[in-house]
Amino acid sequence: MNKFILLLFLVQCTLISCKQNRSKGESAYLKYCANCHGENGEGLVELFPPLTKDRLVSLQNYLPCIIQNGIQKDDSLYSGKYVIPMPANPQLSETDVINLSNYVLKTLAEQNQIQSPLEVEKILQSCQ
Repeated sequence: MNKFILLLFLVQCTLISCKQNRSKGESAYLKYCANCHGENGEGLVELFPPLTKDRLVSLQNYLPCIIQNGIQKDDSLYSGKYVIPMPANPQLSETDVINLSNYVLKTLAEQNQIQSPLEVEKILQSCQ
C-alpha cells in the first residue's frame, strides 16, 4: 500500500512539473516569439514565417539553436521568402530554451515526444 501511495505521489508530481514547464514555455513564447510569429504561430504575411507543424517537425533537431542564435540571411536554414531574419536571443537561459522548444513542439507541432534537457544541451553545443 505504501509503495502505491508513493508511486501515485511521484506521478502527480511529474504531471504538475510538466504542466508548470509548459506554462513557463508558453509564457516565454508569448514574451519572446509571439510578437513576430503570432500567438498561435500563424506568422505575418511575408515578414515572419508561420510556425507550421511540417516546418517545426523538420527543424526540431535545430530548434534550440534557432531559438538561441536566431537565423540570419546567410544561414542555410533561412527561407529567403521572408523579409526579416530571426534575431538571436542571448538573454534566454538553457532552461528557457528547453521550455520554449518543448512548448512549440508540443503545442504548435503537436509532437508527443519532448526534448530532454540533455538532448537540448547537446544540440546547443553543436550549434556554437
